Amino acid sequence: MKKKFYKFMVWVLILGVGFWLGYQLGAMIAHLPAYSLFEAGFVNFFFIYLLLFLLFIVVIFIHELGHYIGGRLSGYRLISFRVGSWILVRWDEGLFWKRYTLHGTLGQCLMVPPGSDYNQVPVLLYNLGGPLINILFAPLIFLGLKMAPSWWSFSLFLFGGLNLLFFLINGIPLKGKIISNDGMNAWELYRSSVAREAFVKQLMVTEGLTRGRRFKDLPEELFYLKSLVEEETSFVSMMNYYWASYLLDKGVYREGREVLNKLVLRQETLPGLLKIFSRLSLLSLELFENPSEVDLSILEEKETKQVLKAMKDYPSILSIQYGIARLCNQDQAEADAIRKRLEKVLQTYPIKAEIEMVLEDVDMVDRIAAGEDVANLFS
Repeated sequence: MKKKFYKFMVWVLILGVGFWLGYQLGAMIAHLPAYSLFEAGFVNFFFIYLLLFLLFIVVIFIHELGHYIGGRLSGYRLISFRVGSWILVRWDEGLFWKRYTLHGTLGQCLMVPPGSDYNQVPVLLYNLGGPLINILFAPLIFLGLKMAPSWWSFSLFLFGGLNLLFFLINGIPLKGKIISNDGMNAWELYRSSVAREAFVKQLMVTEGLTRGRRFKDLPEELFYLKSLVEEETSFVSMMNYYWASYLLDKGVYREGREVLNKLVLRQETLPGLLKIFSRLSLLSLELFENPSEVDLSILEEKETKQVLKAMKDYPSILSIQYGIARLCNQDQAEADAIRKRLEKVLQTYPIKAEIEMVLEDVDMVDRIAAGEDVANLFS
């Protein structure tokens, strides 16, 4: 009950600030000197929307830059830096521009913490760097209000307002249905040594995958938590998912399936995105074992549809859809279209190891479709 009331009050605060900003924004628009830019009102409003879009992108960049600065000051090293769908990723060969989106996020800055002492790893500055840099720019709201009405004052007000909203949405601890925000991540890491250990290892695994090392190529101890797991956090849940992925990649399918099933049963503590991906991983195993009897009901659920729509170009999603089209629906034309889109996505995908694993899954689908009996491999 307390959590629901807290979440309600936070959203009342955010909506209240948003309403006030909107009211001030309308007043500023009404007093803008139209002749200073264009004479036609339609062109003016088109410019306003364009300005809003550009400033929005800049605020996202500033937010992620805050995470990067906080990480660098804490001794972290870069994995990737993303704004929208454009991502700068560090591979062994150097830095490359790729394309990638993650449902529920507008950007992302992934970095690896220094050292191996999980209790001493600095976590607050990295996780809160984005909201903190946003709040530094928020006072531009009042500077814009004090200036005479002009496009400069309007831009300053708009820029400050977007930064304030970003601070509130990301800085106040909130656990969403899909993912947690920066404030909640920082809070979980601050109060839990288990979460800190999971956080460090999660980022180490992510770096390995990004540079082309598959789960099975990484040290097994990287997937174990030394601390006693007495509570569930999003970081611990992710490490359990990674442990299942490690087992499956090693060919230990029975144990991997058991871990996934345990994850799915924890409906309340498991983040929404992780819950869906765990269920889709189980569906993929069923698809390989007995495609004629696969339960596809998960694909009709509202939350799953939202994720599938938002992540329609995610390689693992496309590989599952390819398997369903070829093995369940036996629709070769649909399968060919999905595979063509998958090949295009993989050309600019940033996570090297996942490219190899997805191609392996697609090859498995082709082998099953050709009549090869591989079900015994997954028992």
